[in-house]
Amino acid sequence: MYWYYKQWREAGFLDTISDQLHAQIREQAKKKLKWITLIIVDSQATKNTCNASVSDDQGLIEMFEANIDYFKSKPVNIPKITVMVDHGYNPEYLTKELEKIYSQIMTKIRFKVAPKMSKHEKKS
Repeated sequence: MYWYYKQWREAGFLDTISDQLHAQIREQAKKKLKWITLIIVDSQATKNTCNASVSDDQGLIEMFEANIDYFKSKPVNIPKITVMVDHGYNPEYLTKELEKIYSQIMTKIRFKVAPKMSKHEKKS
């Protein structure tokens, strides 16, 4: 039995089944599909990964690229996903590069740079 479980898990079947069941239950309960509305990204997280040599911007682009089907399937008529980034990111560069991957992505997401904290705020 475990062998089947392992094969299905590795092939992604269990995630697919879970997603389909979740969608069916939401439909039966007359709830709209759930969509992410906020993503918070911290440039310090990059320094703790095995890909530490990747720039903050490039790491975020790779994350979006790996999950591009999600962004392609998100309807335009629901609120945009706000991607909150810190000052380690360049939203103009990210926008340009992401549009190369999926030209309509900026109709579905927007970048917001978190305000920079003062030294006093950091100490608190």
